[in-house]
Amino acid sequence: MGRIEKDNFFLIGISHKTAPIEIREKFTFNDDSVPSVLKALYSIKGIHECVILSTCNRTEIYTLLNKPPVEVRERIDQFILETAGEGNDFLKYFYYLNGSEVIEHLFHVTSGLDSMILGETQIFGQVKNAYSIACDNKCTDTAINRLFHHAFQVGKTIRNTTSIGEGAVSVSSAAVKLAKEIFGSLSERSILLVGAGKIGKLCAKQLIDYGIQQLYITNRTPERAEELAKELCGTVIPFGKMQEMYKKVDIIITSVASCIPVLVKRNLLTHIEQRKGEPLFLIDLGVPRNIDPEMADIDTIHLFNIDDLEDVTLDNQDRRKNEADKAKGIINKEVNDYCIWIKEREAIPVIQLLHEKCENIRLGELKRIKNSVNPEIFDIIDLITRRIVRKILHNPTVTMRSSKSGETRKRLLESINELFIKDSES
Repeated sequence: MGRIEKDNFFLIGISHKTAPIEIREKFTFNDDSVPSVLKALYSIKGIHECVILSTCNRTEIYTLLNKPPVEVRERIDQFILETAGEGNDFLKYFYYLNGSEVIEHLFHVTSGLDSMILGETQIFGQVKNAYSIACDNKCTDTAINRLFHHAFQVGKTIRNTTSIGEGAVSVSSAAVKLAKEIFGSLSERSILLVGAGKIGKLCAKQLIDYGIQQLYITNRTPERAEELAKELCGTVIPFGKMQEMYKKVDIIITSVASCIPVLVKRNLLTHIEQRKGEPLFLIDLGVPRNIDPEMADIDTIHLFNIDDLEDVTLDNQDRRKNEADKAKGIINKEVNDYCIWIKEREAIPVIQLLHEKCENIRLGELKRIKNSVNPEIFDIIDLITRRIVRKILHNPTVTMRSSKSGETRKRLLESINELFIKDSES
């Protein structure tokens, strides 16, 4: 795809702003499933490049199309619904962006401005990971490569020049903060951590910092649980025996990649009586959810999911919102810079050919007179003709690069090519 049209960028997404977790989880893809979904998406007629970003708070498909979005949107809609096994009723939760809106949105997302927790930094790595998977599966090309690298630079600039991230909390720290708000002090409490991945590890470290009395860790892969337990002086519980801890711990925090709940009501009921009325707090950080929502029906169970953490993250929110205004100013400039790159990219090959054509003519004429004048005069003619060519080409070059309308630019490039570059037929 030689020509890049800004209006052919197209995005479809669902996020914490448009849908609750019970809807979002239906359209979540983990890292293991993304490659196959990407390849199927890439095969849709009209899609030239694509990236899938899927996190606990959003699933977004970024594409560059080689056909107008109106011709491809319905195919993408049906692909998403069929992949998730859901019907058309769910499309009301999705949003659609195209053109410069896609560019601006990606810059906002990468910088943490569109996150549930304003200014959080984890999203930056998630965007990088999504892009890396798309690259590994050969689903990107010049336009999206440039777009995502530009987004990473924007994210770093905003992080370094504003205080948007100061005082912001991550999902893991919000969960630990919620646990602290529930009990006041964690020094006499015990917690079972289900999942030893990145979020689980962050939770565990912060629990230790808050002085948790006893930390139990369970994970499908026992080696990861053992490694984390050894690092933090925790106790490993075999994944198949974690039900035995239901009667013992005060809090259970889950963060597991699973399509089905790992904590279900029927298993808990067999142990809940032994708690003798003691409350059990469950904090579910999984998307899809790790804990059966019916658990909340039990009187002594207090269940929180990732959407419930938003109120816990409001510290320093006003100050971060002021910094967000500064960040948006940076993003507006960077969106404009990327759009300029698109326009200039189309014109550069024609500009280069025009300069080469004029230079070849100039050098050909100089060659004809080289033996007719002395070297000193030849050098003067060489210098003067270079200046003449440069001045003649200045206005056409500036006009081609600065033309705002795609149609105007297309006519200019075609005219330049026809009048000055294309060899006339003999």
